[in-house]
Amino acid sequence: MVLPKRTSKTDEIYKAVRVALIAFFSVVLIFRTWTIVSVQRTIKDYNALLEMAYNSWDLQPMKTVATDKELRRLQAVLASLYTRKEKAEVKLLEIEFSSISWGFDSVGAEAKEKWFYKLFTEKDSKPKRTDIYNYQIFYSLVRSGLNWKINEIKILKETRAGL
Repeated sequence: MVLPKRTSKTDEIYKAVRVALIAFFSVVLIFRTWTIVSVQRTIKDYNALLEMAYNSWDLQPMKTVATDKELRRLQAVLASLYTRKEKAEVKLLEIEFSSISWGFDSVGAEAKEKWFYKLFTEKDSKPKRTDIYNYQIFYSLVRSGLNWKINEIKILKETRAGL
């Protein structure tokens, strides 16, 4: 196979292709970085709003970061506490993201988290139980406009760390 002789015209074409490829991969890198930051921010916001929901029994603010499916699951958790006449104070102590994978309109993110829990009964001001738990959690997120929402959470591993 004989390659065409290099001319100033072919040099210009090669240069234009290189510039286009660099621009394309720069956009891909920026989009990937933006997606990672956006997903992590959504998960952190979700956890902050979850802390507030446990204290206020109000899931309304979580509509910005959770799908209806996830809100129904959280409603069941809070209803279970309410039925047992218990209230929980929760606090996320640590979060470390370990992996993110994505499809077209969905993202999966895995994180290690440490949570502090205080469980109260309705009539007692002293906590019934105080614990620290370590979790390995898989978050499934879906696109909602330009943002992400938590669609499902799977606890992959749970260990009681105690106090």
